[in-house]
Amino acid sequence: MLESRFEGLVRDADQYLQDYANGRPAQRNLREAYEVVLKVRNREDRREVIVAVMAMGYLHELDMSRFEGTVDAFGFQLARMFRSYAPSLSVGVSWDHQKGKPKNYYRDTSAKTMRTLAGVLMETGLPTYGAHIAKKVLEDKQRRRYQEDEALSLVLGTPTFKPEGEQ
Repeated sequence: MLESRFEGLVRDADQYLQDYANGRPAQRNLREAYEVVLKVRNREDRREVIVAVMAMGYLHELDMSRFEGTVDAFGFQLARMFRSYAPSLSVGVSWDHQKGKPKNYYRDTSAKTMRTLAGVLMETGLPTYGAHIAKKVLEDKQRRRYQEDEALSLVLGTPTFKPEGEQ
């Protein structure tokens, strides 16, 4: 199911870029975001990418303070992590005569493109699944903690609180 979500994203990206290549007008930031998606598609370990996107949602749910600062902090980190799975983001190579080796040049991705990529990734629902798992883990921990307290009171024989009028 999760792989089908990712495959749907890749299909949308491929269709959008084919339409752009055929002359249909396209929004630049969305086109650049879909180009990143297609670069990530070529990885052999797609499951690792899917798990990483879900893990970002999991982390966001467990520790929201990590993503404070701006409204787009989580989306930017999600897009940045996803973009790191692209094979190479260099746009040019030249010879550095002083060091005697080739030098790669990189193009920065604009903030609007990163925001667009984050939106595209959120539409897949993968970060939401990660957040859902985190909620279930927290609920389970909470339930276990209360059960341990009840077991401890039974073992130690400490009286439990009973409302007035009840014996």
